[in-house]
Amino acid sequence: MKYAPFYAASLLLAALAPAALRPESAVQNLEFRLMAIERRLDQLQSRVDVVESQQRMSGLQSSNPPVALTESVLELQSRQLSQEQQIIALQQHLLALRKQIDTLAEKGAKEGATGEGTGEEKSKSKPEQPVRRRP
Repeated sequence: MKYAPFYAASLLLAALAPAALRPESAVQNLEFRLMAIERRLDQLQSRVDVVESQQRMSGLQSSNPPVALTESVLELQSRQLSQEQQIIALQQHLLALRKQIDTLAEKGAKEGATGEGTGEEKSKSKPEQPVRRRP
């Protein structure tokens, strides 16, 4: 049970590994997944807030809170923690992909700079465009 977070993280990374082959689409896909996870995390947080407020209200009415309510709060908190871990893993993967894209763009720029001295045919056939980088 104590290896469950590592197991889940390794499954997530294994599922995202093929996405590294397509950097631009992978970055967009990861950003979409990240936004979806953050949205689910916000929903879970609002549910936790509702359950906690209900627990406080029932605590005012009786001294013993119901066990089911406590269990549901713990379950929601564990889901929230899992979502946060997934967000961190996706952010790290997104950062690695962006670094890889920047590295490839720099290599392309260097190859383009060294290949310019071959003749004027290259400049006449296709005008050069600057490399676009995402912020």
